[in-house]
Amino acid sequence: MDRTRIGKAATFLAASGLLLLSGCSNPLGLVDSGRVEGLEQFQEETRRVYTNPNGPAQDDEAEDIVTGFMNAMPAGVQNDGFTVARQFLTAEASRQWDPDEGTVVFSDSPEIIRKADVLGERRDEKEITMQLRLKTTGALDGHGVYTPAQSGSEVKLEIMMEKVDGQWRISRAPNGVQIALSDFEQVFRQVSLFQLASSRTTLIPDIRWFAWRSWRALAVRELLDGPAGWLVPAAVSINELGVELLDDSLLDNATDVEVHLSSSLDLMTPEDREMLIHQIRLTLGDGSPPDDIRIYSGSGADYSGDGSESGLMVTQVSKRVYSYSAGAVVSLSSADLLRVGESSPGKGASGLVFTEGGGALLKEDGSVECLSASVRSCGTMFAGRVVHRIAAGQDGEIWAVTRGGDKLLVHHGQKEYELSISWLGSSRIEAVAVSDEGSRMALILLDEAGKSRVVLTGIERDESLRPLALAERSTLVAARPGVSALVFYNDTTLVYALADGEGYQQLVPGPESTQNLPDHTVALASGKIDEAQSLVALDSSGIVRNTVGSLKGIWMFKDSQVEALASGD
Repeated sequence: MDRTRIGKAATFLAASGLLLLSGCSNPLGLVDSGRVEGLEQFQEETRRVYTNPNGPAQDDEAEDIVTGFMNAMPAGVQNDGFTVARQFLTAEASRQWDPDEGTVVFSDSPEIIRKADVLGERRDEKEITMQLRLKTTGALDGHGVYTPAQSGSEVKLEIMMEKVDGQWRISRAPNGVQIALSDFEQVFRQVSLFQLASSRTTLIPDIRWFAWRSWRALAVRELLDGPAGWLVPAAVSINELGVELLDDSLLDNATDVEVHLSSSLDLMTPEDREMLIHQIRLTLGDGSPPDDIRIYSGSGADYSGDGSESGLMVTQVSKRVYSYSAGAVVSLSSADLLRVGESSPGKGASGLVFTEGGGALLKEDGSVECLSASVRSCGTMFAGRVVHRIAAGQDGEIWAVTRGGDKLLVHHGQKEYELSISWLGSSRIEAVAVSDEGSRMALILLDEAGKSRVVLTGIERDESLRPLALAERSTLVAARPGVSALVFYNDTTLVYALADGEGYQQLVPGPESTQNLPDHTVALASGKIDEAQSLVALDSSGIVRNTVGSLKGIWMFKDSQVEALASGD
């Protein structure tokens, strides 16, 4: 497949702004204990081995030069640092071209058109313009944050050509990289930057995509720069002194990695320095801090042992899965269905949140009924306000979307709060899902025409884990019509269903891939079934099925005549 370069990826960024509802900071100390588990990273790190691409051939036509330049892109990202790609450029163009400015991902083969053919110019001209037409699927900004393109997006790029000693060369190429979707995950590496939550009780995986050849240096530099914009202020940076990476080319060999940071590292408080080093270790170790990373400051001080005892990780909850039918809550988390309890028989429901400590039932009239651990009614939530959807939060927390879809309500402990969302504009919230660590929220939004999109944003919390506000911005996850249900499968992977039966999964934010789901899926949950992490789906006929241990597992029948589905601790 042909490959090429393109201009700034920012053209395709579609992040929406979020209003900061509360600007409270949290100067509290770090918490290094609590309910945490090891990460279940869902990532694929297969790496294609590219042979060295060919440089220009004698008397290549202009089209051949552009095609060769594009074909050299994967090797440039992955291992050769664009050495071959620059052979297709003039000396001046090579000096001016910046491949690190951004990346655009495209599908299908690019169309290459010699504009001289369109304008009627002579083909023996010494300077011509080539036009590339590409169908785009997404883009990376200069910080490695992925944003999908709107469905059907297309870009047209111009590449200037001239003859040098009788041979065609590119005299001006748009900055940035363009690469085929089929190559993207082979030459870019998914990396979770482990950011500190505003509550300082957990870490948050901030997913970025970096070139394989330099991913460690890029990851450390971006971690030091702070969280992605869509996570602020749900995630905070402790690098207030501006610690920098001194050498972009980290010493990386078969036995160890050395990270050399500026001497401002010496001036940090011991607590903050240990946390920063812990974050670096986790980031470079894909969630498991390795022992062979050496960390030094510019003064020569060795901080390699700092942070090794920190227990702060991304909070992971071992969830159970529950169904609701004819007034009864049933646990689906073992081979045999277990009735937890029964409320008033025959009471219809359109939503359920449940944990070992109780939960909530969204009734057909839009009211939310509190449920005790034995499934007895414990009153009406949210002062009887009519809501559209409910969702589980952190530690028994219950979120609700108002009927109009313009506000979020949250039941936290014994108190209830309302979060206004002025950044919605004319859109309304259809459904939400909260990640296990409680600092990220995925939302299905509908515009005035009823078209759906999925966005991701942060949840700012205080030291008591009370939600204060949504982050200042969101980032687009998907722009597909008819998104009807979604769930965090684990700490990095989101799964969502469309009304027409299609399903998708993705590392968020990142490229999507198809996900096999039962027909007419109306609700999704995730949790342990027979001690294996499973995806669970409810269809419109009331049948519940689950995968067997993975997202690629076989769908197995689990329950029937079910009205609502939930997962909780």
